[in-house]
Amino acid sequence: MEKKDRKKKWRENHREEERIRTKKWRKKFPEKARENVKKSILKNPEPSRKAKRNWNKNNKNKKHAEYLASKIQIPKGEMCELCKTSLAKERHHPNYNNPLEVMFLCVKCHKGVHFGN
Repeated sequence: MEKKDRKKKWRENHREEERIRTKKWRKKFPEKARENVKKSILKNPEPSRKAKRNWNKNNKNKKHAEYLASKIQIPKGEMCELCKTSLAKERHHPNYNNPLEVMFLCVKCHKGVHFGN
């Protein structure tokens, strides 16, 4: 059995361990992880295109809300609505069903809203 086949078999039998190991590696080397994703997409772009088409088809209200929000200017000097200490740089939709209801947030708070930090 070749080394490549052994690795593949090990990964199949230890999926959870492999998932955790990969997650740690991506966190430790985010630039390399992004670079690998870009290379993978350039090498075989169709799965990425298909995923994007599916997302757009299944999330029409989000896409429309993003479009409308992009037309709303963040007022110059506007402070983040959550922390009130940093300048607002991004828009956030608390509810995609109300596409014109937008919060102005700093980058840190916006990530916190989405990722629970």
